[in-house]
Amino acid sequence: MLIEKLESGMRVLDVSLTAGALVKIFGLKGATLTAAARADSLLAEGDVEGHRVWNQVVATLRQIERSKPTTIRPMN
Repeated sequence: MLIEKLESGMRVLDVSLTAGALVKIFGLKGATLTAAARADSLLAEGDVEGHRVWNQVVATLRQIERSKPTTIRPMN
């Protein structure tokens, strides 16, 4: 599966690259949901380090979402 491929060998320095790849594949909201689900899955499996790293991916995606400029629509 794609998530496992991204995950294998992933280091903390790769978090932003992983977040970017997820956005390209799933869109911003889908990427956030996918990363959060993976973090939850890893915690359920007892992989605390993996959970921590994927939570960093989630945090990065949320930061991207917050920094997106809002669209200003002209008033008619």
